[in-house]
Amino acid sequence: MAASGTVTLEAAIAGVPMVVLYKMSLLSYQIAKFLVKVKYISLVNLIAGREVVPELIQDKASPENTANAVLNILKDKDRFVQVKKGLQEVKQLLGESGASDRTAKIALNKIE
Repeated sequence: MAASGTVTLEAAIAGVPMVVLYKMSLLSYQIAKFLVKVKYISLVNLIAGREVVPELIQDKASPENTANAVLNILKDKDRFVQVKKGLQEVKQLLGESGASDRTAKIALNKIE
């Protein structure tokens, strides 16, 4: 489990499957939802341009949903392999050096 943020990139580079959780106050969430139009909230999924890791946002970030998402990855070998391959793709997109600059550019392109 990982909070949405740079830790998701660190986990991706290390090849660690994860479920991304993000919760904020209802007012902040409504404002962010209105202002920011992106399909994904985690940097891993933004960079991949698809869902590599599950995202549980706001009410979906319940203990039951979190446990189910984690167990789905851990118990389903095909799903585990799929996530690991996706993380490897993200790692390749980030490259060796200058990953922070490339990540910022990718994120900005997704927002615009």
